[in-house]
Amino acid sequence: MANYLTAVIPRHLEPAFRDWIAPHLPAANASGAGGPEAGEHLVLELPGTTARLHHVARGAVRDAVAVGRGHEGDMTGSGAVFHGYAQSSEDATTVFGAAGLGAMIAAGDRTLVDAPDGQEWDGSYVKVAWRGSELQAHTDFFRLVPMAYTAGPGLLAVSDSWQVLVRLRTALGLPVTVPAELAAALSLQRIIAAHPVDGRTLCSQVRMVGVGARLRARLGPEGAHDVRVHQEPFGTLFGDPGGSWAEHVRAGAIGMASVLRSHADVGLSLRLSLSGGADSRAVLAALRRADPGQDMTVLSTTNRGPANVRDAAVVRHLAEALGLVLGARDGHELRSVRYPSPFQAWMTGTLGLHDRLGMVRSRALPGSHYTLTGHGAGVFKSTYGWRPFAGVAADMTRFDPNAGPLAARLSQDYLVSVGVDPAAPDASEWHYIAWRNSLHGGRSTLVNLLSAPPLMQRRLASLAHVDPRSATALPAPLRRTPEENGPRPNTSLTSVMMCLLDPELASLPHDEADKDLDAPTRQLILSLAGGPVTEEELTPVRTFGRPSDVESGIAATFLSLAASWGQGVGLDHRAIAPLVEQGGGIAAGIGLADWYAPVVDRARENLATAGTITQQDGSFGKLLPFLPLAGAGLDGPVPDRAPAAPAPTTAGTRLRRAVGDLMPPSARRRVSAARRRILRRDGA
Repeated sequence: MANYLTAVIPRHLEPAFRDWIAPHLPAANASGAGGPEAGEHLVLELPGTTARLHHVARGAVRDAVAVGRGHEGDMTGSGAVFHGYAQSSEDATTVFGAAGLGAMIAAGDRTLVDAPDGQEWDGSYVKVAWRGSELQAHTDFFRLVPMAYTAGPGLLAVSDSWQVLVRLRTALGLPVTVPAELAAALSLQRIIAAHPVDGRTLCSQVRMVGVGARLRARLGPEGAHDVRVHQEPFGTLFGDPGGSWAEHVRAGAIGMASVLRSHADVGLSLRLSLSGGADSRAVLAALRRADPGQDMTVLSTTNRGPANVRDAAVVRHLAEALGLVLGARDGHELRSVRYPSPFQAWMTGTLGLHDRLGMVRSRALPGSHYTLTGHGAGVFKSTYGWRPFAGVAADMTRFDPNAGPLAARLSQDYLVSVGVDPAAPDASEWHYIAWRNSLHGGRSTLVNLLSAPPLMQRRLASLAHVDPRSATALPAPLRRTPEENGPRPNTSLTSVMMCLLDPELASLPHDEADKDLDAPTRQLILSLAGGPVTEEELTPVRTFGRPSDVESGIAATFLSLAASWGQGVGLDHRAIAPLVEQGGGIAAGIGLADWYAPVVDRARENLATAGTITQQDGSFGKLLPFLPLAGAGLDGPVPDRAPAAPAPTTAGTRLRRAVGDLMPPSARRRVSAARRRILRRDGA
């Protein structure tokens, strides 16, 4: 996040825009020479309008693409801005950067630049393209790179930084208001409300472009007009793919290994952080097929805290059993640079989109490594309980009788808007795919745009949701019950992919015994899926451009802006406390005191607690977004709120903590795991 700001700026607003951005641009020349932070501001003329396109990103001057004439041959004035990495959903083509897209177009292939609605490619990128009088904008299909937007007279600006868009409006003298009902709903202190629950945000004038949606605008004499979002229904995006279940799981496994092999072939180190679970192990199975000698693979485990001792032990056992090397070998230089202030980076990139202070301390340098994770399995696993949304809504209401019903209603309204029946047995997981899936995991784009999770595949998401009677449904022997489609924990799609790609790896123990695959289960999976994937089945992948064409991380321009807003502080409780209090004060000052008082209380408790700031809940992230909203008003009446129930006694809280301190580590881990399962079940 905070990878880009791309804006159609009408001429009457250009002086104010330049006054706002110019003091923060790093020194550069038109060629982009001068170091990795040079050339962060690209300005392009647009056809048929006096407005111009301003694009700010790392290496922005290299992001312009000459698209050429349209399909009919009678359209001139076409162009695009492309930043990042794209992978076709069929896993047959990889495009690195604008140079790669330009080479693809020059070769006569326009499938990426002309991808139709709902057929956006995977990867981690932003694409803004115009042809004649129409402009379209979107990011990768699953929105690992978020897209928020704001509009005004002749203005259209898109960015993955919510704060940048809010501050831009203020700099241009445009109104900024807070949506009263949504703000009240987002005071709910549950994970499902740790991010937008629909397309709206805490600023009424800044909205999100969701999964399978695309932004369109008409270019007129004064700039951008008739800005609208076109949303494809989820039934279209994730419909039954036809064919057989075995055909699609096999294609998913082959595609994953083939793409990773192509990355190794172009010289990328493939960096995977392993846990003891099944998701990252499925990615490891693909890695072992893509790079059997571990010549371009770097493996590590970051789960080394007291609650994750089992993870580290399992990873060590894997390494010993399979002869894997943990850590970088000679020649595997994972080049990166540290952000001066991790908190400043979070405020620039994640503020207003995800509440948890998940800090990133560095970014990968171009051409360094491809970051792999297993979290993409969330598109086909159970996160909110795999149930009708009414169950999630009931849990939200029990937790907070005031904010819960508001957040639940807005969430259900969003599901209806994308064609999902809230009463459907899988409605809870559609809401997860729509919002939390990308915003929770996509923060890795602050580190490296070469980081699309290999398990995050539309074909696998579709398989998990088809009618149980379909030929593409999970085979009956792998189900809990004959009528359901959701897989059992030890026969999930991650386990299937692992068996297909690496049966030996599938036989080794996991961090929890219920994830282990015994020999009969492994054999059953392989018999139903057609046996292990053979070497001959791995397919070549066309590549356009080079990994070094992809610039990752927050633009120095945005970091400079954040510093000017007083956000370049240290990552500790004492340093952020004044900002947290200020955010709570702004919320109270605009009429939300009753709604956010419990959040302020929780934040103060966290500020007074020793420990790692990034492991605390999201109360800080609910208050800090009010900082750029200072002086804003509400766009409607504040919902009525019933009196709050008495809070748990301090003595009781101390007692629970004391009991926890007396537990042995193994018991604390079991309690923590049980609590996480309950939170997931309750729509936490």
